[in-house]
Amino acid sequence: MRKINKLITLIEMVDELLQNRVNHEEEMYNKTLEKNITHVANRLDLIEQQKEYLFALK
Repeated sequence: MRKINKLITLIEMVDELLQNRVNHEEEMYNKTLEKNITHVANRLDLIEQQKEYLFALK
């Protein structure tokens, strides 16, 4: 019975470690995604400003 309890405890520990890793990877993915979205939005703003400038020159 002790061995079964130790095995259950070990399985629970491994499960918690795996869940922590998944949570960390999701967090890092979300941070990267936010940075990329911000970068794209900034580039679109810059392109829009350049387009307005070029039309103003015409």
